[in-house]
Amino acid sequence: DSTYPFSQVACLNGHKQMISDLAWSFDGRSIVSCSYDKTVALWDAETGQKLESISQADGLLQCVAYSEGFDDYVIESRGLVYVGSTSNKIYAVDLRDPLQIAHTLEAPAHVNALHVFNDGSKAIHLAHW
Repeated sequence: DSTYPFSQVACLNGHKQMISDLAWSFDGRSIVSCSYDKTVALWDAETGQKLESISQADGLLQCVAYSEGFDDYVIESRGLVYVGSTSNKIYAVDLRDPLQIAHTLEAPAHVNALHVFNDGSKAIHLAHW
């Protein structure tokens, strides 16, 4: 349709269930997605190719947000992503090779939305009881 000014750049094909959220890295070179298949995947933003994935989280993964660090735990350029889950947890996933869960934070209820300050000092989440 010529009235729609955008075109598809890539299709993130690799999750086994619905992608519930995705986030662009600060430098725009990568994308992280989370899915109801309980996986977090790292993608090349230019090609759409899946680079890595991790499936160690509990619950349905609802939301994802990039951060450059977590308190004193600062990661190199690939950083951390925070992932909210229906298991009342927020997972901090270290994006260095290989992907791994660096920290797990408890939440009072399902985590449906998440924002992390750029310096990693605070995470704000919307919980659903």
